Amino acid sequence: MFNKKIWISLLIVSVVTTGILAAFLILNQGPLQILIKDAPYDNLVSINVDVAAVEIHKQDENRWIPLMSGVEKRVNCSVTGEVERICDATLETGTYDMIRIKFNHIRLHYHNGTLCELQKYENQNMIQNLWLNFTINFTYDGAGGQILFDITVNNNYCLLYTSPSPRDLSTS
Repeated sequence: MFNKKIWISLLIVSVVTTGILAAFLILNQGPLQILIKDAPYDNLVSINVDVAAVEIHKQDENRWIPLMSGVEKRVNCSVTGEVERICDATLETGTYDMIRIKFNHIRLHYHNGTLCELQKYENQNMIQNLWLNFTINFTYDGAGGQILFDITVNNNYCLLYTSPSPRDLSTS
């Protein structure tokens, strides 16, 4: 009888300890932040970006992992080059080799009230619902990190460059 009480007490203590450790590990795991910024522009009020989806590809796997999908995210990018958040994502640890983003719209709002919608990305004739794929070399350790899309627009209203830049927060 006394032996049963000890074993039951030890079992309860070990279950509670395991639960506390699991909660601690989950709470201390940082999300991957997906960010966007634009180059500073003198004659713009804002750049409004509608992001339809963001996906990442894990090295040696044959599938894309959604970081943001299902709900369009409208981001009002600062024209002074400040960073804006698209989303936070939970991601398993590992090495990721590609990332892609899909825009619904990118609109330029000028000081004179003019609105202009970007229609082109480099050689492509359309931005809307077009996946823009980028090679990255990003090892995510689960402790948090960032991937920053840096967009540049030329004078012909063409999106020239959207450079994803991964950063591991645990080393910065």
